[in-house]
Amino acid sequence: MSANGPVQRTHRTALSPVRARGWSNQRGVAAIEFALVFPLFFVVLYAIVAYGLIFAASQTLSLAAQEGGRAALRFEGETSLAQAYSLRTTAACSTAQSLVSWLPAAGMTASCSNAACTSSGSTGMQCVTVQMSYNYIGFPLVPNLPLMGFATPATLGAQVVVQLDPASILANM
Repeated sequence: MSANGPVQRTHRTALSPVRARGWSNQRGVAAIEFALVFPLFFVVLYAIVAYGLIFAASQTLSLAAQEGGRAALRFEGETSLAQAYSLRTTAACSTAQSLVSWLPAAGMTASCSNAACTSSGSTGMQCVTVQMSYNYIGFPLVPNLPLMGFATPATLGAQVVVQLDPASILANM
């Protein structure tokens, strides 16, 4: 401290030639880092979107099969038991197909059938089977990247079997 007050010092921030050259050597590093990291981030983002769509399609197929089974159970308006089985099977298929309309129709397969149930304890029961499948390899929802095909399913599918009790159907006619 001096008699006139505190001493003011000024610092120079001039860069030495060596330090200035060091910064000039860093030019373009961010671009190189971006070029190295971007493909990894892109693949991760692509995988999230692709597998999200696969999951959504799988859940849609499951929901469609379940709703088809419910439609077979609650259908009314038949006059005979044979007609009941036929109309309920048709209702199951049309309900299931209406719920998968956002998937490409070319890749979709829906089949519904009815037959006598073969499981133990279901004597006299008729089973309606609703099967939904989607050929993902032939009709992918997003294009496959190279080397990503090994981790995607070939087909997506769902199946539901419901038992129809003839006594219950006859009681509601």
